[in-house]
Amino acid sequence: MDASEASFEAHRCLACHDAPCINACPTSIDIPKFIKQIGANNSVGSGVTILEQNKLGASCSHACPVEELCVGACVFNGTDQSPIQIGRLQRYATSVAMAYERDTKRPLF
Repeated sequence: MDASEASFEAHRCLACHDAPCINACPTSIDIPKFIKQIGANNSVGSGVTILEQNKLGASCSHACPVEELCVGACVFNGTDQSPIQIGRLQRYATSVAMAYERDTKRPLF
């Protein structure tokens, strides 16, 4: 996923007040918040939001069964729209944040 794909997908998110995706996440990541940060062109901040809640957020974005958890709970399920690609957005945000840390030699935390 590149920056424009991530931004497009992020702008689809409704940022539900009582987000079922958060309740479905075993680590309780604030999914609407990190997605909103991507939409606001703050992908590094988005990655930090994820990693603050789950230090293994980058690894989990590859291994987590999102279709059964957060994506499976997305309010778009059962509608004519596909659910938000939360796992792909999480992979994007954490990779951008870790690249920033590596390239700038400035720790995220």
